[in-house]
Amino acid sequence: MLRYYSRMRFVVNLLPALQASKSPRVISVLAGGKEIMIEEDNLDLNKKFSLSASNGYPASMTSLVFKKPAAQYPTISFLHVFPGIVATPLMKNSIGSVMDSLIGFLTKPIFISAEESGEWHTWLSTSPNFAPNNSGKGIHLLNHNVKDATNQPLMAELQEKGFPGIVWQHTQDTFSRILA
Repeated sequence: MLRYYSRMRFVVNLLPALQASKSPRVISVLAGGKEIMIEEDNLDLNKKFSLSASNGYPASMTSLVFKKPAAQYPTISFLHVFPGIVATPLMKNSIGSVMDSLIGFLTKPIFISAEESGEWHTWLSTSPNFAPNNSGKGIHLLNHNVKDATNQPLMAELQEKGFPGIVWQHTQDTFSRILA
């Protein structure tokens, strides 16, 4: 969950400076479109932890919490993107050289290079396609093909249950507790 809280703290702290920018963007490179159903009493995963939840909760919470600052700061675009599988040393450092080589060989056709990912994110940060005034909204959930990756039924259900506000308040309470 550190990846969620650290990102959101960074975003919240930068919002005033972003307002002064000509074309402000917040791009969270994580798992846009990979959201899962979340439980209100387990947002920090302290009650029930799983690897699946540790990936899905940050994705869901990021997509949901972006709704609050997007409404408050309508001149800022918020992009939550899933870049696909980027070829980085992460696997090698996590599972060792032999397994990394084997997995790398088998999955090479679906990997993209770090350079390509960097180019893509540079484009996202400058393209007029994702300005809030062009889309009518300030939030974009994108996949590796730059397509809308929003899981409409899931996000509608989470919205209906009030999760954008619940997650925002949980996040602010967590920040307050940490900073106390």
